[in-house]
Amino acid sequence: MRKLLLSFFIPLTLLLNSCSSFQLAYNQSDFLLKWWINSYIDSTASQKVFLDQAAPKLLNTHRLNELPQVQAKLIKLRSLFDRTIRFEDAKFITIESRAVFESSILILLDDAATLALLLNPIQLSNIEKAFKKSNSQYQSDYLNPSAQAIFEKRFDKLVERTEFFSGDLSKTQKTQMQIIATQFFLDNTIIYQNRLRKQADILSTLNLIMQTKPSHPVTKEILKTLLLSLINGRTADQKEYEHQRLENSTMVLFKITELLNGQQLKKVQSKIKSLEGDVASLIGS
Repeated sequence: MRKLLLSFFIPLTLLLNSCSSFQLAYNQSDFLLKWWINSYIDSTASQKVFLDQAAPKLLNTHRLNELPQVQAKLIKLRSLFDRTIRFEDAKFITIESRAVFESSILILLDDAATLALLLNPIQLSNIEKAFKKSNSQYQSDYLNPSAQAIFEKRFDKLVERTEFFSGDLSKTQKTQMQIIATQFFLDNTIIYQNRLRKQADILSTLNLIMQTKPSHPVTKEILKTLLLSLINGRTADQKEYEHQRLENSTMVLFKITELLNGQQLKKVQSKIKSLEGDVASLIGS
C-alpha cells in the first residue's frame, strides 16, 4: 500500500517511514538524485557540473508542476477511506499511482538525454556491473532461499507497508493477509526474468545512444520510448506482465482494506492527511 501512495519522484524517498523524514528527503532530492546516478556511472567532472546545475532545477520543476497534482490525488484518496474501499477504488489507486510515477519520470527526459549523450564505455560497463551486483542480491534474497523463507520475507514487507498506514494489525488479520498474499504474489522467477529484460533494454538503448550519438531531440524520444516500455511493456507478453502486476496490486489492496476495521480506516485517513500536509508544505516552500 505504501508504494502505491508514495510513488513519485526519487524512489529512495519511498524507504522513509516518517512524514518529517519524507519532507527532509524531498528537500534533499537533488543531492539524492546526484548520489544515485553517481553510484551507477561514477560521474566525470563535466557530468558532475551538469548534474549540479540540472538537479535543483528538476526538483523545482517537480515541486511546481507535479506536487499540486499529487496533493489533489491524496485528497481524493483520503475521501475513499470513509468506508471499506470498493474494487473500482482500489483500481483507481493503482492506476493513478502509476500515472503519477510516469509523469514524474517524464520530466527527467530532457536532462536524461543530455546525460546519456555524455556517457562513455567505462560508465556503461559500470552500469552493467551495478545491475549484476543488484541481481546477485535479489537472487540471495528472493531466489536462493526456500520458498517458505522467500514468502515470509515478502509477506513481512507487505505487513510493514500496511501497518505504516493502518497501525498494528491483529493476529487474525495477518493470518487472512497470508491467504491474500498466497493468491496474488507474483512468482519471483517471473519477476526476476522481467527485471533482467528491463536491464538489458536499458543497456542496449544506452549503448545505441553512445555509439550513434543522435541529436538531443532524437535521444530524448529514444529515452521516452524506453521509459514507457519499462513501465508499460513493449511486446504483448511484456504488456500482459505489467497488466498482471497492476491487477495483482489492485486485488491485494482491495482485499487487505476489506480486513481493516473502522478505527484502522481512520488511521489510514489520518496518515494520508499528514502526507497531504507534507506535500502542501513542500509546494509552499
